[in-house]
Amino acid sequence: MKIKTAEFIRGIKASNDIPEKKLPHITVIGRSNVGKSTFINTITQSKKLAKTGSKPGVTQQVNLFLINKSLYLTDLPGYGYAKLSKTARKELEELILWHLGNDQNFPIDKIILLIDSKVGPTEQDIDIIDFIKQNDLDTVIVTSKADKIKQNQKVKLKKNLQNLLPEANIIHFSAVNGAGVKEVLKEFNL
Repeated sequence: MKIKTAEFIRGIKASNDIPEKKLPHITVIGRSNVGKSTFINTITQSKKLAKTGSKPGVTQQVNLFLINKSLYLTDLPGYGYAKLSKTARKELEELILWHLGNDQNFPIDKIILLIDSKVGPTEQDIDIIDFIKQNDLDTVIVTSKADKIKQNQKVKLKKNLQNLLPEANIIHFSAVNGAGVKEVLKEFNL
C-alpha cells in the first residue's frame, strides 16, 4: 500500500469513542520507548502525525488515525513504563487489553507488535505474545532500531521471535535508513 493521506482522528479511552464507520483496522503495540510514534511517522511519511517525546510514556490513550480514508490505524500506549504510578500503569494495561479484546465493536484485522532490536523480547513483550496466541490475532512483528544491531544479531533475533510466534511475519525496521518500510507497507494490504 502506498500511504497518500494520514490524519489523526481522536484519542480513544472507552467504547463510546469507537468510530461508527467500519473500516479495516491495524493496531500498533509495543513497550514504552520502543519507537511506535517514530514508526508511524516513518511509514506515513509525516514527521508530526504521531507525537514523539524525549521521555517515554507520551501516549496515554488509544490514538486513532485514518489512512488513505480507507483504513484505521491505532497506536496503543506503551507498556512497561516504570515511572508511572501503579494506578496509572494498571489503567493503561486495562486500556490496552480492552482494545485488543474489543473485537465486536472495533475488530482488529492485524496487530503490528514492535520489539526493540537492541533489547529483544522483554517479559512484557512475551506476555503480549501469549495474549496474541490465545486470541489467535493476525500479527506482524517489527523489530525497531534494526540499524543498531549487526546482521548476525538480526538472524538470532528473528529465530528467537519465530520460536515465540511461528506464524508471524518478522520485519527488521529502521527509521534511520528506511529498512523494512516497503515490507511493512505490504502488510497494510488487507
